[in-house]
Amino acid sequence: MSAPSHQKSQGRAPYHEYLFDIYQDKLLRGSGPIMTTNTNLLQEEAKKVMSPEGFNYVYGGAGDGSTMYANRLAFQQWKLIPRMMKPTLPRDLRISLFGKAYEK
Repeated sequence: MSAPSHQKSQGRAPYHEYLFDIYQDKLLRGSGPIMTTNTNLLQEEAKKVMSPEGFNYVYGGAGDGSTMYANRLAFQQWKLIPRMMKPTLPRDLRISLFGKAYEK
């Protein structure tokens, strides 16, 4: 995704403006997220990019799968609450995963 079109003086747009850019990209340009947002398809997407050994280790759920079941159940409890009409302060969307830094 490109930088938000509504950049502010501190270098980042208020977070709600990212939502408008996401919707605009999808509706006007036909481009979507870089990966699926459908949690049911995440497993198939992971299988495409992981080594068979790595995928099978995670897919196996460490034995009888009870941990995997508990994790899926916990993940399904989360609900996203859109807050499009509320301005928000600029957010720091940087994250570090497995030693690699991502800007957003």
